[in-house]
Amino acid sequence: MTVDDRLCEDTSLSHIIRIMWKNKSIIIALTIVASLVAYIGSQFLTPKYQASVTMKLGNTGDLYYTDLNYAKMLLLHENTIEQIKEELNISLLSANENIRITNIPNTNFFKIETIYEDEELAVAILDILSKIYIDGSQLSYNDKKESVLQTLAKHKDNLEKALNNYKRYEQKIDSIEQNQDLTVIEIDIYIFGLTDYLRIVDNKIIDLTNIINNLEVELDSMEQVSVFSGPIFENKIYPQTILYVMLGAILGLGAGVFLVLVTDYFRKHPIKL
Repeated sequence: MTVDDRLCEDTSLSHIIRIMWKNKSIIIALTIVASLVAYIGSQFLTPKYQASVTMKLGNTGDLYYTDLNYAKMLLLHENTIEQIKEELNISLLSANENIRITNIPNTNFFKIETIYEDEELAVAILDILSKIYIDGSQLSYNDKKESVLQTLAKHKDNLEKALNNYKRYEQKIDSIEQNQDLTVIEIDIYIFGLTDYLRIVDNKIIDLTNIINNLEVELDSMEQVSVFSGPIFENKIYPQTILYVMLGAILGLGAGVFLVLVTDYFRKHPIKL
C-alpha cells in the first residue's frame, strides 16, 4: 500500500467514524468534563439580575414629565442616583451600567430596566426611582391643575358678568320700547345702540363659553406620570449557565474528537527519531 493509499484510508469518512465510535468513551468523557468545568466556573461569576417597570408619561406640559428625553435627564441625574444609594445603603450604582430607559414605540409609555447583583435590590432600585419620578410629577401636576382651575374660575366669573350685562341690556331695551314719553325715532336710536352692544356681549359670551369648555376638557384629560406595570423581577441575565455549559460541551466534544484522531494518526505513523 502506497503512502497516498494509507493517507486516503486514514482520512476517509468511514474510517473517521469508526475511530470516533471506537473511542467514544474518551469523547464523551471530555465532553462531560468540559461541561462540568463550564458549569462550576459559571457558579463563581458574580450574578446579575434584571428587573423592570413600565411607566406612562403625563400631559401637564412640563417637559421633564411629558418628554422622554427630558425624563431620562431627570431619572439618571446624579442627585437621583445618590438618593437611591442613600435610601438603599448601597455604594455601587451607575446610571450608565445599572439603569436603562427605553421608549415603547408609538405610545407615551416607557420602560425602565435595572441590572444589579442582587435580585431584591434590582427591584428596590426601580421602586425608589419610580417613586421619585411620580412624586416630582405630582408637584408639576398640582401646579398645572391649580393654574387651570384659577384660569377657569376667572373665565367663569367673566362669563357670569357678561350674562348679567346681557340681561340688563335686554331689560333696558324692553323698558325703552314701553316708554310712552319717547318718540319712535328716539326709541329706534336707543335700541340700535343697545342692540349693537348686546351683539358684542353675546359674542363675548360665546367666546368665554368655548374657552371654559376647552379648559374643562383639559382639566378632565390631565394626567400625571403613573406606573403601568411593575416593578417586577424579570430574570437572571448573567451568567447564562446553560449557554456556558453548551459551549463547554461543544469545546469538549471538539477536543475529544481532535484528541482521538490525532492519537490514531500518530499511532499509525509514529515519529521516527
